[in-house]
This record gives sequence, structure tokens and C-alpha cells, in this order.
Amino acid sequence: MENTLICFVCNKSDGKIILFSEETLRKCRTVLKIRKKYNLKYKDIILPDEYIGNGYHREYYKAFTGVMKKYLTSKPVNSTKNSEKQKSVSVSAYNSSPTPPLIPELTAEPSCLQSLTTESSIYITSQSSLISNSIESKPTTFQGNRHLQNLPTESSSILQPSLIFDSIKLQSTTSQENIEIFEPDVSDNNDSTEDANILNENDASTNNYQIVCVFCNREHKKLHSKMLPLHKADTNQFKSSVLPNIEGQEEYAELLNKLKNFSGPKISYHTECRVNFNNKISFSKKSSSKNDWHCHREYHQLAFNEISGIIEEDVIKKGRCYLLVYLHELYIDSLEKIYEENSVEINSIFTAHHLEEKILKTFSKNIKFFTIRNKKLIAPNYLQAIDDTIFENLLTENTLQKAALILRKLILQMEKNKLPINNITAQHLMSGEVSIPPQLLDFYFTLLGGCNKKRKKSMKCARQVHSYSQDVIFAVHNGHVKTPKHIMLDDMIDEVKRLQNCEISSFHIENEDLKELMNNYNIFKQRCFNETDGECDIDENQTTDGSSSDEDGNIDGNDESFRSD
Repeated sequence: MENTLICFVCNKSDGKIILFSEETLRKCRTVLKIRKKYNLKYKDIILPDEYIGNGYHREYYKAFTGVMKKYLTSKPVNSTKNSEKQKSVSVSAYNSSPTPPLIPELTAEPSCLQSLTTESSIYITSQSSLISNSIESKPTTFQGNRHLQNLPTESSSILQPSLIFDSIKLQSTTSQENIEIFEPDVSDNNDSTEDANILNENDASTNNYQIVCVFCNREHKKLHSKMLPLHKADTNQFKSSVLPNIEGQEEYAELLNKLKNFSGPKISYHTECRVNFNNKISFSKKSSSKNDWHCHREYHQLAFNEISGIIEEDVIKKGRCYLLVYLHELYIDSLEKIYEENSVEINSIFTAHHLEEKILKTFSKNIKFFTIRNKKLIAPNYLQAIDDTIFENLLTENTLQKAALILRKLILQMEKNKLPINNITAQHLMSGEVSIPPQLLDFYFTLLGGCNKKRKKSMKCARQVHSYSQDVIFAVHNGHVKTPKHIMLDDMIDEVKRLQNCEISSFHIENEDLKELMNNYNIFKQRCFNETDGECDIDENQTTDGSSSDEDGNIDGNDESFRSD
């Protein structure tokens, strides 16, 4: 089955396409012959070989089949009316003949019925009432029937079946041609009627699948106040065109089971139902095949969802203001993270102007933009003006945000040196997996020491800067990258816990020393959780025995025995 249906006249797939049926395709072929014969318009159109999988536009179908009456040499559609006219002419000719019909004598004398053949007797018994009615309605046509009594018996027996058959056929004329009416003889036993009932039941049971649409399970269906006809197709061809498109899909499990269990020669469907099914299948195939453009659109939508959350929570609900540049930096940072997670490189530039248009398209009724000192600000819709204080705070916030994003990007792009699994040395542990970037060290030196060069060069400030820098690197990478501080600290804590649970006489360390060491570590851990500032007095780090622990958790005291052990 083709993915896209096209019209056989215009060869286009836009608009509503109606599938061919056997009747419509046969009519088009007849019209095409007439157009070729009289050299009319559309004479060069090529019709499909089969009606399955092909269709047409309704307006083009009307234009193609609309032929003037003078070109119609044969009228297959009005054949029933022509046959009725011919029969009426034959009846009038028969009534005007000098020999009147023998129906009155035959109906009055049962002896004449015995001379008829079996076929004529069946028609007489089934249509006797119709004949009597026709005789009563036209009594003048049988006035001269007395001389027929002198006719020989053989001639009457020869003429009667044909005359009776013509009269009965005339009375039983319907809109359909060549329909034979068969009724069993009344004198027969009931076996024949029982056999006929059994046959009818079997036919009805085998044709249950043919009276409803295979797609909607309905026989009658309306579309624009018009009843849709049921079309029939060859079962094997229908299955070969439908089954490959629905196998393995849970959505069409019911239709799949129905087609597999169907065993009739013809299968029924509505044209509208089949067109909808074809469109649904073609749409699912298009949506399943995604290219790079679809992936990039999804990534940008994920990044914009984060910006939308900030606008809804802070701007619309809380009434805060943001610089457009600030939101754009957040958008780019989120987008880079998404691309990195999917191992895709950014191949396009998304400017702040594009972000502004996207925000206005989504939140046009709830937000507005201000322009101050060539800087665009996003604010809630009810805000009328922005003072200088708010603007200065926004600039400061934007500067801090930009610095944080620069440092974060710098930390994430650091080269990682994996430690060797075998033959690891103390130098490897002291170096760690990464080295601290100089930009991060300068940031913390300025943060802790300010503009005082003497303070920046002090040992205490340097120790704190290295400690904080390693903590930041460890936190940004979510613990996946370890610095020398975290490697040595973890190893020391593991060793202390091991010594606390085993015989330690060989190490010449008393349990009191271990308890003191664990106490110092707990103090350091509690200080980290409390988020104290970088300026720490030595008295706060002082332990019970006079030793001190720095922010790295290293014991820096005067206990010579502990340091030597």
C-alpha cells in the first residue's frame, strides 16, 4: 500500500482523496472509452489497473465522468429503465395481437395445469394471485376467448408455458435484472423447506463478516448527512496491503486478529474508514523517523522549559525582574548541558533576540519588556516603571551569574588524569585526578584576601584557597572527580576505622589517641555543614590535647608521638 494516495486526474495528494471501488473504476473505464472515441477532454488520462490503493478527488471525478448525453451510446446505469420500457412495449404488442392470452382458462381449469412442465407449474402457483389481479383490472382484453376451446391440445400445451412465463415475468419485474424467484412446491413434503432453511442459515453465518466494515464494525455510517456504502475487496489482496503496516503494533491488535481470523472471499469496508486508516498509518511512519532537526528542536524546547519555569515562578507570581542577557546565559548553559548529555555538538547560534521572540510568543499577556541603558529587562505586566536601584541590583546579579557560569564551565572542561590501578604511589595520591585551574585560585584569593596583597600571600590564606577550590571541583563534578584532599581524607578515615576495630598494639597508638583523632574529624565535618566563613581562628581548631585540625581534616598539632606514628 502506498504511503500517499494521489488523484488519477490531477496527480496530487492534497485535499481529501476517495478510494476507488469496483463500480467507480468500471464507470471511469467506460467514460474513458467514450472520451477517446470522440476525442474529448481527459482522453489521455491513464486509469489504474486495480481499484485497491488508488483514489480521486470528488470534483475531478465529477468533471471526468460528466459526459453529454449525445456521446453516450450505451447507458449501463439506466439499463434497468430500458429493460422496463422494452417489456412494456412487448406487453402492449402482445395485448394487441389477434390471439388473446389463455390465462383465464388456465386459471379456471386445473386440468390444463397438469400438461405444463415443472418449471411453469412453479411459476403458476407462485404468481396465481398476480395473474388474477391483472385479469380483473383488464377484462376487455379477454372477450374473444371462446374460440380457443377448439384449439388442439398439443398446441395449447405448447403455447401455454411461454405465455404464462411472459405474463409472470411482467408482473414480477423489479429494479434488479435477471433475478430468479424459486419457491418449493406446496405439495412437496417439509424436507425441502428444512433443507432450504439450513442452507440459508449457513449462508448467513458465513457472510457475517461481509455485512459490516472491517475498520469501524458498522454496517450503516453517515458522513455529511449521506449514507456511506459498503465496498467489497478481495480478502487476500486486502490482507497483503494492510497486515504489513499493523503487525507488531499494540494499537491495531484487534484489527490484526480480525483479519487473521477472517476466511471469507470478500471483505467489506467504508471508503472513509479506509482513507482515515491510511492517513493514520502514513502519519505514524513519518513521526517514527526523526532526523537531526527534530532532535535539535527537542533540545531547544527542554532548555526553554527551564526558562519558562523561572518566568512563571519569579516574574509572574513573585513580580521579580530579570535582564534578558541573564536569561539568555541561563538558556545557553542549559542547552550546552543537554547537548553534552546526548553527545551532540551545537551547530547553531541562538541569540538573545530569538529568546525574546519566543518569550513574547508564550507569555505575551503576562510580561512586558523595558529598555534601560541599552539593556532589555523582563518584568511583570502590571509593573509601570523600574527605578535605578532595581536596575543596579539586576546588573550586579548578572555579573555574579556570569562569573559563576564562567568558573563552572572552566571546571567542567578540565582534563582528568585517571589514577593507575596497579603500582600506585604516594605521588599519584598527592597529585589527584585533576589540578586546580589558576582562574579558580585567583577568584578565591580575591574573595578571601580582597585587595590586601599581604593577606593573599599568607600561608593560611593559601591553605584555605586550595581547600575551598578542591571542594568546589569535587562538588561541581558530583563526586566523580577526586582531588588530593578528598583522596587522602577518605583513605585516612578508612584507616582510622580499621585500626579502631582491630588489635593496635603493634602501632603503639592508644585508643584515646584514635578517639581524639575522630573527634577532630567530627569537628571539621560539623564546621563544613554549618558553612562558616573562611576566616577561622586557631582557637576554634584547637583540640583537647593542644593539637589543631585544618579545613582539610589534617591534624596539625604538637603531638610528636602522633605525628611520628
